[in-house]
Amino acid sequence: MVERDNKIDDWIKEALLKNNNRLGRNRIYNYVDQKYRENRNKTEKLSKDVFDKHIKFLLQNGIIEKNDNGQRGTTIEHYLTPDAIRRINSGTLDLAAIKNQNKKVMEVTKLDALYFSILIYNHTTTFELKNEDEVISFLTPLHFKISKADISEWRTIDENDSEVAEKERSHFQSKIQSQDKSVTLFIHDYVSRYRGSTTSIFSCQIRGMSKNSVILNRIDKPFQHISFSPNQLDEAFDFLCKDEILHPVPNSEIYTIIDENLYFLLFFLEDLFTENVMPTMRKIWKYLRRPTSEERDWLVMLKGEVAKNRIIIEDTQHRLELENEIRRKASGIETIANKTLKEKKSEKRKEIEDQLKFLQEGFNNEMNAYKFIIDKHKILQHIFEIMFPKFLRRLELD
Repeated sequence: MVERDNKIDDWIKEALLKNNNRLGRNRIYNYVDQKYRENRNKTEKLSKDVFDKHIKFLLQNGIIEKNDNGQRGTTIEHYLTPDAIRRINSGTLDLAAIKNQNKKVMEVTKLDALYFSILIYNHTTTFELKNEDEVISFLTPLHFKISKADISEWRTIDENDSEVAEKERSHFQSKIQSQDKSVTLFIHDYVSRYRGSTTSIFSCQIRGMSKNSVILNRIDKPFQHISFSPNQLDEAFDFLCKDEILHPVPNSEIYTIIDENLYFLLFFLEDLFTENVMPTMRKIWKYLRRPTSEERDWLVMLKGEVAKNRIIIEDTQHRLELENEIRRKASGIETIANKTLKEKKSEKRKEIEDQLKFLQEGFNNEMNAYKFIIDKHKILQHIFEIMFPKFLRRLELD
């Protein structure tokens, strides 16, 4: 059964290769159906539901594409992607291995995903406190001694530093920071325009995290699609404490990253990943090509199957809309349209190449500068592989 299942994928690939890599869905089905019946010595047809699943698998893994731009009256054809053709010619396209790889989801374990979630997006945690007594009680275990007189003094300093014109404003903010800058207290005073009374809100930002904050901070972040049990959270925090990455604050639910070098390395990695890695990959998919099978696996790992499909559909639609707009402006003259497309892609490729160079140089420089930390904490290697997989270091733009 498995062997026959894999043969259907091979027959689809074979049909496209035999017909100049351009076929409509029905013609592919007819070819595969004939092969299927010959192989089984049967007269019943191949189920179209089964056939559709194989087409979907090949589309989702960047083996084939279709020229479906959503416009009525357009003949939809399927074709092998340039990446798939390269791998066929070099003998490295293994569809069975891709299926197994999908099942393993790049072999990222829940604990690896949890370590990533704890360390990359939880550098600081904010706590809302009701009054000055709560502030003093909360900060004491953090070795940040403060009194009501200190709070009043800082409020006075901040008010005196304000411009005269701002004396009429209804909101004042004061900031008090510990000597090592690991704790920052923000005091928001809101003055009522009608009663003249003041409402104060105390917001304490701590370099560290609680187990609860790890779960709350995962919205729209990598691995949001993976659920973690309380036991898995405990196991991850215990390991990170034993590895001396995290340190529990006595009489508190907070865990801090005491090593400043490690803290700033993690902060840099978050910024590089959020501001460069994912935006650069999205540009490639929007302007140059569809994701390769490796990139799809990586996207599934980070975002889950549903989000991966949404991203690929959005980026493919964006790329096709740009191409259609260029063809429309060229009044359907193929030579002009192709020349313009080539020029636009060349411009965008140069822009992306510069971004990739900056990204890869920045990553390598930080890895060299912080090698002593990386050697000490082996768990960081797993995080690097999630954020900067091998395909990103040998990225092909075509």
